[in-house]
Amino acid sequence: MKQSFDPTRLSLARQAAGLQKKDLAERVGLSPASITQYEAGNTLPPIPTVAQLALACGFPPGFLAYDGTSARPTEATTPYFRSLRSTRVFEREQAEALAILVWQVANALEEHVDLPEIAIPSMPVDEEEPLDQVEVRADALRKEWSVAEGPVLSVINLLENFGSICSRVSDASHRVDAFSQWIDGRPFVLLSDQKGDGARSRFDAAHELGHLVMHPDPDPGNKIMERQAHAFASAFLMPTSQVIDELPRKAPTRRDVPGLVDLRCRWGASIAAIYYRSKELGVISEAVHRRAMVRLTEFGFRKNEPGEVPIEEPSVLATALDLLEDAVGYGIGDLSAETNLGELQVGEICGIRIRPSVEQVPVFRIGNDNQNEEIQMAKGDIHTTKHGDGWANKVEGGQRASNTADTKKEAQQVGREMAQARGVEHVIHGKDGKIQDKNTYPRSRDPRKSPG
Repeated sequence: MKQSFDPTRLSLARQAAGLQKKDLAERVGLSPASITQYEAGNTLPPIPTVAQLALACGFPPGFLAYDGTSARPTEATTPYFRSLRSTRVFEREQAEALAILVWQVANALEEHVDLPEIAIPSMPVDEEEPLDQVEVRADALRKEWSVAEGPVLSVINLLENFGSICSRVSDASHRVDAFSQWIDGRPFVLLSDQKGDGARSRFDAAHELGHLVMHPDPDPGNKIMERQAHAFASAFLMPTSQVIDELPRKAPTRRDVPGLVDLRCRWGASIAAIYYRSKELGVISEAVHRRAMVRLTEFGFRKNEPGEVPIEEPSVLATALDLLEDAVGYGIGDLSAETNLGELQVGEICGIRIRPSVEQVPVFRIGNDNQNEEIQMAKGDIHTTKHGDGWANKVEGGQRASNTADTKKEAQQVGREMAQARGVEHVIHGKDGKIQDKNTYPRSRDPRKSPG
């Protein structure tokens, strides 16, 4: 019998969902020890259990199938997490798993289209070097990339143009603003979709750029490296020679707010970051900076600053998919089938907002803080049919099999689970294709079960 389950994919799906083993076990009515055995590859779960596990994590059942390829990359650096104290282990595992899903999508696309060439230079900075050397690296990168004088129009656009894969994730913990890592030789930058301030998000992206350029050996939570990446972002967004005459020279009063808002909108940097830059360059003292932060807090600006700065959106993956669809008709459904991810998942990774199609089955959003928040599910009935030498389940209206099995009994069990999860009809066909039986879920909806 062919291998139908990949234990590595189960751990990946669970981690991406932000679930600990005990959480997943509770969802599917198993013990945490069973989950451990499944993920270790010591025990092969029954096919119906595989479907339950996948759905509980918010993935199509086919995601957990072994397809002969590795679900994880060959090489990946440790992600640059800003603080190990403020993030829990499972939250960091979730972030890393989400990055791997982005890598899977990018890897699949790169089989069909050339992604931008990687051209992010290595400009290492030792921990002992003064921060003015970080400024030198930021200025050198702007020159190497031919960034025009003045504000950077789009940090994400620059990252993508020079080979980074960027993606916004809505499911990572709020404690993980952004992180980056090298995966199989390509840089990946993941940004939180929960940060609604475009200026702060730009700073996050520039911060991660600083790590990619200056820190070839990641040391997550290293305060010196974090300070260097912070200084890099500040210098990259606001070069000394171009911004110094515009920086504030005293703590703000209410009358200063319009001018500070203009600065924020012009440079695409938060007012707090502008004051930090003013302190860095010696325009204001440490004491004035502290008073400024107190005033900004009094104004209510530490969380929500006035002045709209658009949130930058990644576009490389979506553009690659658009090119493929125009050229050969390869669309999001094909990419979903190739990666075994749901179309909604692929759409979010690529930055494409789509409506659920009839072939999408996920019961939960991946890693949502409210793990019990159900999403709109498709209502296409499930058909268990003969499929080559085996059997398969198909969603009504779809062209592809959602999953396959060697025997009719196995396929029928999975089909029942899928129909129960959706609340639709399970239609069972014979070898000749004729309908042998139908069951509607939940049972109360089946007219054959109604009195009279």
